[in-house]
Amino acid sequence: MDKWQYMGSVDVQHGGAYFAMETYDDGYVDCVRITDLDSACGFDGAVMVEHVIVLVGDAEQTKQAMRCCGLSEDELSQYDKESRRMAIVNALLYYGYYDPNNGRGHNSEIIQTEDDGPIEFDSWKAEKRVSSDDLEGYVKAKHLY
Repeated sequence: MDKWQYMGSVDVQHGGAYFAMETYDDGYVDCVRITDLDSACGFDGAVMVEHVIVLVGDAEQTKQAMRCCGLSEDELSQYDKESRRMAIVNALLYYGYYDPNNGRGHNSEIIQTEDDGPIEFDSWKAEKRVSSDDLEGYVKAKHLY
């Protein structure tokens, strides 16, 4: 198994996250989250890439996050161990159970993926341009260690 496992609906240009599951039993999982800022706030062609530490192991937080994602304990119990852990970590991430010192402004960057897309929008500013075709390779090369 690769160290980094991707979970997303389409591809990195549309968001998602990479998880390094090897530390799950230690109570945390390293994560590289990609947020499609075009869909999130209207910043055409922009994505935010950030490193966060997802906190795992708290049963009540896990239940809350899973309910929010519409997964019951019965459904979750039908998954194999790896899939169950991925579902839990993904739910915890998007529910907000991660280290607050690893959010926006900490280990993050904004990238413009369109050649003619704006560099600034509202309070957001892209630090560089990377074509949408090269985004996945860029994220892997720069952010997955």
